[in-house]
Amino acid sequence: MSITIPEGTPTLANRKVKAVLSVVDRLAPKLATEYNAATSVDVTAHLFNDGWNPTGAQAKGERKKRLASRKGVESLNATTFTLAALQYSHLPQEDDSAPGNEARELFVEGLKIDLIELQGIDGETGVAAVGDRTIDHWVELGTQIYMGDPADENGEFFIYQELVYVLPSGPIHGVMAT
Repeated sequence: MSITIPEGTPTLANRKVKAVLSVVDRLAPKLATEYNAATSVDVTAHLFNDGWNPTGAQAKGERKKRLASRKGVESLNATTFTLAALQYSHLPQEDDSAPGNEARELFVEGLKIDLIELQGIDGETGVAAVGDRTIDHWVELGTQIYMGDPADENGEFFIYQELVYVLPSGPIHGVMAT
């Protein structure tokens, strides 16, 4: 028997997130007409690391013991998928339509939008391709809250915005289609 030790894929700067207004099949988003549509916005460079951290949790419980049982039996409870509030850069003195404010312009309160994540692809230079594995986060956006820490000498102004999954099933894993 041989043991395979796979290479790991670094997470630092190896992720892309694109905001897509319309996806017909979340299991197979279309590269040309959905992911790369003129209305889609690559928000990877807008998002702060603290502002993009999809996660989930699943608790477990113990079933009631039976009269004949000497041991407890565990069971899996419901899974809850959550997203940390978006945190993204913006230029506070520029119009929404100005270069650098693409996320602020698109992410209006109440919008339901697909945030399609590609993991393991360079965030700056990576290009999506047919066959890439996708994670589609279909979310509803909350209020944009303008923020900035005046005591942080390296700080930047940013927008903090809550969001929730539209469906309780959370992220949808798929494959990029033609």
